Amino acid sequence: MTAPVLQVRDLQVRLSSPRGVVHAVRGVSFDVEAGHTHGIVGESGSGKTTLLRAILGLLPSNATAGGTISVSSRQVPLAGGRAKAVDGVSIVFQEPMTALNPVVRVGLQISEAPRFKLGLGRRDARNRALELMRLVGIPDPVRRFDAYPHELSGGFSQRVLIAIALSAEPKIILCDEPTTALDVTVQDQILKLFRRISEETGVAIVYVTHDLAVVAQTCRTVSVMYAGQFLESGTIDAVFGRPRHPYTLGLLAAVPDVSHGRTPLVAIPGSPPDLVSLAGGCPFLPRCSYGREECADGVFSLRSLNRHQSTACIRSDALSGSAPAREAEAS
Repeated sequence: MTAPVLQVRDLQVRLSSPRGVVHAVRGVSFDVEAGHTHGIVGESGSGKTTLLRAILGLLPSNATAGGTISVSSRQVPLAGGRAKAVDGVSIVFQEPMTALNPVVRVGLQISEAPRFKLGLGRRDARNRALELMRLVGIPDPVRRFDAYPHELSGGFSQRVLIAIALSAEPKIILCDEPTTALDVTVQDQILKLFRRISEETGVAIVYVTHDLAVVAQTCRTVSVMYAGQFLESGTIDAVFGRPRHPYTLGLLAAVPDVSHGRTPLVAIPGSPPDLVSLAGGCPFLPRCSYGREECADGVFSLRSLNRHQSTACIRSDALSGSAPAREAEAS
């Protein structure tokens, strides 16, 4: 068996702040193989973006980190304040119109990495950019090579960002909510494009979002993040079909079900914990209807239930997972 292209082991990231130390990422571990897409879902403030910055090697100067991250068996430096990104890793941002340089033609932005990172000449870099524009589905690439970002639609701008991410021949592409600013029709096209690119090029994709439907459509595996740690992880079918953590159950219950008419939305009670003053025990306990006294102490990390699914819940047997929306509503 070949080693995963991305390996994260017991990653810990702490951020210094005027209020104290923020425990942004706590004991996260996962692998992603070449050609696979792994989703990370969770509420805002759960640590998803900090995790991506650690994989990129771009933690801020106020960060201290532990654990290991390896890309193609090369270890990523975890010291905060480094300005050089990791070879083999690219990122697609959420807002294409703010990520692209407004005064540089899009073709030149795509050809920049082939010229200065891969060492191609001007003509070869242009041909590489045109090839990538065709790959990501931009019609008439010769004409659009000379376009400025404001002359393109949101969908085409996002395709330009994907072409830029592919331009340096990465092993991994990190996607930080890349379809949030797009309408649903264009979003569907971009998601299908990600899936096709992963299958055709073998690049691994880590997809960070709060949208469970996007992950279900795009990814093979998923990790559910809360308060800086993974509470559940596994294949899409296992985690979304039979959730074994109350937080996953609550997230699935909160998804609107249009097939049942005007069914009231089911919200998770309470608020996420303060990452500066975390108490011991399960971080989800104050919001959990399955919690017991034994959940208040100790460290709750992922444990394997089977080869398809892991959970951090010690009461996972109490969750049938067969009808998450109805169970959460009843609680």
